[in-house]
Amino acid sequence: MMSRSRSGVAPLLVMAWLVAVPSGAQETASRDEPVAHEEGGSGHEELQHRNAFGLVVGGTYESEEEDTFFTIGVEYERVIKPRFAVLFEVEHISEIDAWVVAAPFVYRHRSGLRLLAGPGLEVKTRRRPSMQGEGGFEGRKEENLFLMRFGALYNVQLGKSKTIAPTLNLDYVREDGHWVEALVLAVTFGFEF
Repeated sequence: MMSRSRSGVAPLLVMAWLVAVPSGAQETASRDEPVAHEEGGSGHEELQHRNAFGLVVGGTYESEEEDTFFTIGVEYERVIKPRFAVLFEVEHISEIDAWVVAAPFVYRHRSGLRLLAGPGLEVKTRRRPSMQGEGGFEGRKEENLFLMRFGALYNVQLGKSKTIAPTLNLDYVREDGHWVEALVLAVTFGFEF
């Protein structure tokens, strides 16, 4: 379960974000979607924004721990072609003191749906038990674990450059010789530029 002290942070961030959105945010998303290039009728698409930065707030369910943990992070998206992008993500999973760094490729559909898949790394800090048998801990050990991330998100435009995106990611982490699943449910508050 998520701790009570941190579970109230996400609703406050959502409310702060919505208050900051200008009143014209209900405009259609068509201005920020790729548009057909009008010169020469070549059919090539142009983009309003090629970069996006976002704050990620959510929870991660780890199958090995059988528990859900508060997760916060940042991401940067670079559009390569109108339908394809690369996403760089860094997330911290609290209580288990783990960092996830991933660089998935993204397929961008016109509707706002994004599908992603790619490699990453989970850096997990574990406490080593004391050799004296008193139930204490001797120190910490960091493990670098390979992961594969698969996910989907739905990008909703809020005005000209602000976005909000509910996100669902499934991570497969190679840990102790077997694959462990982690399910990440989050909301990303983004800014395109």
